[in-house]
Amino acid sequence: MENPELDQTGVNLEISRLAAMLSRNQRSQYASCESLEFKHFATGILMILASSVATVFFGLKWPSFETVSPLASLVALAAGSLQTFSKFEHRARDHKQAAVEFGILHRAARARLTGAYSEAENREFLESLLSDYADVSNSAPLTWYSKRRAQERLRSEQAPDS
Repeated sequence: MENPELDQTGVNLEISRLAAMLSRNQRSQYASCESLEFKHFATGILMILASSVATVFFGLKWPSFETVSPLASLVALAAGSLQTFSKFEHRARDHKQAAVEFGILHRAARARLTGAYSEAENREFLESLLSDYADVSNSAPLTWYSKRRAQERLRSEQAPDS
C-alpha cells in the first residue's frame, strides 16, 4: 500500500474508510452470532417441549397417545438432529470471535484518527491494518451480508457489457 501521493488527509481518509468497513463487518458478525445462538436455543426448547409432550401422552395413556406421542417423538428427533448437525453453538462462537477481532482493528483505526500520530506513523499503521484486515477477513466465517455481496459481485462480473 506504499503510495507516496497520499498526504496526511489521504492516509486518514483511507484509515477512516477502513474503520467504517471494520465496524460494518463487526456488526455483521455479531448479528450472525446472535441469529445462530437463537437457533440453537429455539431448537433446544422445541426438542424439550416435544419430548415432554411425547412422554406425557405416552405415560398417561390418553386416548390420543397413539398419534400424538409418535409425532412428538419425531419432532424431538428432528430438532435434536438439527441442533446437533447444524452446530449452531460452534458456528456462533466462530462469528463472535471474528466480531471481536474486527472490533479490535476498528478501535485501533479510530484511535489513529485522533491526530495524535504523525503521517509516517499512520502510513506504517495503514499497511499493517490492511494486512491484519485481510488476515481476519480470510479467517472469519461468512455472514449473510458477505454472501449476498459476493453473489452481487459475481453477477456484475458475469453480466455482459452493453
